[in-house]
Amino acid sequence: MVRREKILLSVNEEKLPVPDNYSPSTRLIDVLRCETRFKGPKVGCGEGGCGACTVIVDRLDPATGAVTHVTLNSCLATIGSLDGAAVTTAEGLGNSKTGFNAAQEALAKRFGSQCGYCSPGMVVAMTAAAAAAAGSSGVDQSHAAGIARGLDGN
Repeated sequence: MVRREKILLSVNEEKLPVPDNYSPSTRLIDVLRCETRFKGPKVGCGEGGCGACTVIVDRLDPATGAVTHVTLNSCLATIGSLDGAAVTTAEGLGNSKTGFNAAQEALAKRFGSQCGYCSPGMVVAMTAAAAAAAGSSGVDQSHAAGIARGLDGN
């Protein structure tokens, strides 16, 4: 890993040099909510159990050269452990200007949210699960039917 004085993240493909007033032990959720325009991840339980803060993290594995994709609870992850990582929130998956992704569409069309507080985290988790099941790093619209079926009855 390249050694830098500042912690550097990429959030939804936007470079984010973390301001110096944040300790490496600061939770990722706090930086996302305070230093970016992306407010989808939220603190629900603060213990990693509810999923309202779920994000996708992509990192380069130095041993293999492959990019790894994982979901994590941003209320538990520290920014120091994510230096150089790419973080994707629900806003980075799709929006009203660029178009919604399959999970966002399915959740909206099938009335899959209630108050909506944890919906962004649910969308991120569903997108990552569908991508992992498909063996790819992204979900295209062909997965929308499967996601919609999974939401039937909710």
